[in-house]
Amino acid sequence: VIEELLAATSAWAITMEHCVKFAEIFDADGNGSISIDEFYNFCQFFALITYLEDQARIEAEEAEVIAMLEEEENEVTILIDEIKADKSAIEANMHKLPDDVKEELCSEEFARACVDKFREVDSDGNGVLTPDELFPVIEDLLGFSSWAITMDHCKKLSDIFDDDGNGVITKDEFLNFCQVLA
Repeated sequence: VIEELLAATSAWAITMEHCVKFAEIFDADGNGSISIDEFYNFCQFFALITYLEDQARIEAEEAEVIAMLEEEENEVTILIDEIKADKSAIEANMHKLPDDVKEELCSEEFARACVDKFREVDSDGNGVLTPDELFPVIEDLLGFSSWAITMDHCKKLSDIFDDDGNGVITKDEFLNFCQVLA
């Protein structure tokens, strides 16, 4: 019975010695056998053990996901810091890109796509983008999960590309933003 209960729930190796010890533990009246009531308690015990094992597995998986998201969030922060430190170097070295990439980033088609995306994310239609409106664009361009991108990241990127310092991103600033992050 013990092997059947455990086969469905865990990878424990059960010996006859284990079975004898379990029988001693759950033989409440000490008569050498397990009654139906004692067997019921025995089954409850294994249900509890199974539940606790499952909870431990779930907690370990959740911890792994949290660690992965924290790592991604840290990668986004590092990337933003690198862009902030080297934004002028990036712009000054655009000419070093392969011709096809440079042509794409400077093409009318790319500019139109940026204007279209700008209009799409300009949720209030005021002609400028606030950091919260940049969130989906940052997610798309950087390729990180939305859980790894914080509003602080959006604010920092907005500050980097806000050339006129007015706290928002204009269409021209957005084009530069897309060219650098694409």
